Amino acid sequence: MIPKIKQYLVQNFESVFVLTVLVSVGILNYLIPYKLAFLNFYYIPVFLASVLLGIRRTILGALLCAAWVLVFVTLSPESFFFEQTRLNLYLNVIAWACFLILAGTMLSRFHHEKKQLFTREKNLRERLSTHLAVAEDLGSELDFNTLFHLIVQKLTDAMKAERSSLYIIDDEKKEVWTKVAEQVEPIRLPFGQGVCGRVAQTGEIINVEDAWELPYFSRQFDIRNDFRTRSMLCMPIHNRTGKRIGIIQVINKTDGTRFNKADESLLQGLISQVAIALENSFLMDEVEASFESSIRTLSATVDAKHHLTHGHSQRVTAYSLLIARQMGLSQGDLLVLEYAALLHDIGKIAVPDKVLLKNGRFTDEERMEMNIHPVKTREILKQFRFPAALREVPVIAGYHHEKYNGKGYPEGLAGEDLPLGSRIMAVADVFDALTSPRDYPKYDKDEVMSHQAMPLERAVKILESERDEHFDSRVVDAFMAVLPQALDQFRGEHFSESYIAAYTPAFSR
Repeated sequence: MIPKIKQYLVQNFESVFVLTVLVSVGILNYLIPYKLAFLNFYYIPVFLASVLLGIRRTILGALLCAAWVLVFVTLSPESFFFEQTRLNLYLNVIAWACFLILAGTMLSRFHHEKKQLFTREKNLRERLSTHLAVAEDLGSELDFNTLFHLIVQKLTDAMKAERSSLYIIDDEKKEVWTKVAEQVEPIRLPFGQGVCGRVAQTGEIINVEDAWELPYFSRQFDIRNDFRTRSMLCMPIHNRTGKRIGIIQVINKTDGTRFNKADESLLQGLISQVAIALENSFLMDEVEASFESSIRTLSATVDAKHHLTHGHSQRVTAYSLLIARQMGLSQGDLLVLEYAALLHDIGKIAVPDKVLLKNGRFTDEERMEMNIHPVKTREILKQFRFPAALREVPVIAGYHHEKYNGKGYPEGLAGEDLPLGSRIMAVADVFDALTSPRDYPKYDKDEVMSHQAMPLERAVKILESERDEHFDSRVVDAFMAVLPQALDQFRGEHFSESYIAAYTPAFSR
């Protein structure tokens, strides 16, 4: 019983406090029997009510004070009021009560508006802080995938929600898909299906107290993820031309209420910043796709000069990336290596066709002409305007024929003076040359072999025998670790089942 009383007093402290003052003032009436001076004490609880309890309770408190005084005047003997009649007292009390109600109402309204102004100012500061935080992320984070995760997290915090999602609108496939989805697996929806599919199709803003009441809301995601979607605010994202490019979905306001107009206004302001980042990411994707397409087309053009070299650069790239990942290279280094491997033979366009396409062994002069292609590769690639992150592509591509012992070409670099990417590419390039048919015969020391692909076992032995001579041992180790993956990646396309099985049954399916 006592804990319940204590809890009630804590929860209703302001009301109890004002009521206590009111009762105290009522008791003081009997201690000050001098005309109506005691009425002044009733301003205390009414003014307290105006500050603490709001307009409605202030008026009720003032009426309670007036009622109490009227009862007091009615029940008290006339001798208590000295020379005043009871009628005059009633009139004075009514006038006093009107003034008390008016003063209390005005004060209460003043404090109410002051509190509202303070709340609005606080909300504006929070909104401004959120906008600035998002703007700061937009200016400081260059990786769009990381950026969108940061933005969605800030949206969730700013909207005081449980989770948010960023959907991308794909007009070609007529569907929406999640770019960022907090605490849920990726989602794809056709236009018109589900809440986001509907927003993608109509462009409307959907703000509901309970999403389960919507006929087009799919409950299967909630059931599958043991979740209950209640309040939801779903809003389209438009680019500068007004085209719908995405959707923001905010779910479950943490205080249990629905999202209000202020929340909509805040989200619309934030979406304008998200739209800029989203449009920039699309433009960046197009630029990168165009750049990569140009590089791959250029690479394939060189390989296509002869049917036996078709796919060589793509395979060298694949092998190089497998080795690099095994060695733990960073994402940035992987990208540099990928473009360097794709373009490592671009210098062959400067080699005369009579040499490049010769069927048989090269003469010394022809070998010298062929050996200029790494230099030409570097010269050609230096003319490209590579982004800052890819500036090492010409160097790495131009050194793929250098050897670890310094006996390679064109500059005779050795050991750690050789970029790691070039050392990786050297292994990948030789492996593909050995395991692919060529116009010229294969060599193992002084032994001259056929033009056909060398058996896997023989190719692997050559790589192993050239440790710390032609190749960096660490790179060879990494390649041997990923060899099953390399063979499997081109199984049936470049390597026949029988070719792989002849090396080891362990690689066969």
